[in-house]
Order: sequence, then C-alpha cells, then structure tokens
Amino acid sequence: MLSLPVDDGGCGWERVRQNLKEMRLQGLAETLIFDGKESAEELMKAIELADVIIARPNTAELVKGIKEKYPNKKIVDKLNGRF
Repeated sequence: MLSLPVDDGGCGWERVRQNLKEMRLQGLAETLIFDGKESAEELMKAIELADVIIARPNTAELVKGIKEKYPNKKIVDKLNGRF
C-alpha cells in the first residue's frame, strides 16, 4: 500500500500514518508513506509497484496521471468518491 504525500499533522497521523504502520507491524501489508520530499523517479517506481494507492487531499492531478498510465490501479480516494 502506498500513501501519496501526507503531512505530519493530526489528520495525516490519525488517518494514514498510524493505520499503515500497524498494518506493517502486523504483517498485513507492505506499506510506504510519501512525504513529498522524494524524487519524481522514486515516486513513479513506488506507484508502479503498489497494489493499492491511498490518495490524499491536493493529489487530484497526480491521481489523474496515475489512472491514465495505470487504468486498473486500485486507488482509495474517498474525497472524490472513488474506491
């Protein structure tokens, strides 16, 4: 599971970081959280390998590009109604 860039604030911590960390600790999934400091190459490689991508606020253009390149990629994007 890959989370697109997430902040360190309460929402990012409570809704994303804690949950993905626990999934990883319990061996339920390999997880990766981007904070926006990674290179474009690192991001594209992670997107290519991810089975599930968690979209975050302000990533609509990135999600659009992902869906164009990988139309069958599973993206969780509650804000825009895509699951």
